Amino acid sequence: MPLIMQQQNVKAGETAIFNYNTPVDRWVVGISYWDFEMEKRDHHVRTLALNLQVNKQQPSPQQSVITARVDGTLDDDSAHHIAFATSSVTVCCVALAGDDPNLGLANAQGVNSGGQSPDLLLMKTADLSISTAFLSGFNLRYPDHNHHVQSMWASTGSISSSKGIEITGIAITSASGMKDGSGHEAKDASINGGLIAATKAETGLMTRSLNVQKDTSVVVDFSRNIAQAVVLLQSINVQFGGDDHHIRRIGGGTKSWTVNGSAVTLDSARAFMKDDDDSNHHQDDKTSSVTVLVAAVPA
Repeated sequence: MPLIMQQQNVKAGETAIFNYNTPVDRWVVGISYWDFEMEKRDHHVRTLALNLQVNKQQPSPQQSVITARVDGTLDDDSAHHIAFATSSVTVCCVALAGDDPNLGLANAQGVNSGGQSPDLLLMKTADLSISTAFLSGFNLRYPDHNHHVQSMWASTGSISSSKGIEITGIAITSASGMKDGSGHEAKDASINGGLIAATKAETGLMTRSLNVQKDTSVVVDFSRNIAQAVVLLQSINVQFGGDDHHIRRIGGGTKSWTVNGSAVTLDSARAFMKDDDDSNHHQDDKTSSVTVLVAAVPA
């Protein structure tokens, strides 16, 4: 059965709406890009968080609507907050029209750093061709006071458990955090994630994963014509070179992409953060990067 892939860039606080002119029973949401800006000027940070509030509606038997409200937080202890008008997130939804026993889709919330989610998928086979996770959000907060930021990171992975040749479950793993240069670190850091798994019998999905830090276009060629594709953020690691600093703007991923023949061209793929222009401190491109998953449906 066919996969349907959609993406929307919406401002923080707004809702991405994915309309399907077909019944949808299984779907997964993730982010490909996020860009948060502090209002007015740079400040210390207390909380940095991104969460998607996802719901499904069925207006008619032949129509499905999946919505994802973007809740973004970037604040300090002095009532300075995220600038909603200039902060945005690109949200992706991968939905299955009908049933496909060779494909698994799932989301998990609040996976603590260093831990894993409960088992989300049961594939009943050892012959998996795809088992991959990606971000749908994160929650980072200094426990005591606001502080500078020297680095932040959020990443996902997948892990499977088995009994004999049967995979009894697939879970999402998490590594996330935020710290300054004086030993202060976020406490109880966590991520939200999505998971896609497919058996070797699945012919309707292709994936490529790459780690990159580039502010110009990136081409991913599948050597086979593509009907549709999405780009999903699997991990981000962004650091200042040397000292910690205030934050004016922070984010990363791939905001948009195009499909042409067998190639998916990403407009860029990078992690970024900065303070105000008069200080002009930026991320260190040598130690900052994103890992993105390009998922494509063959033509």
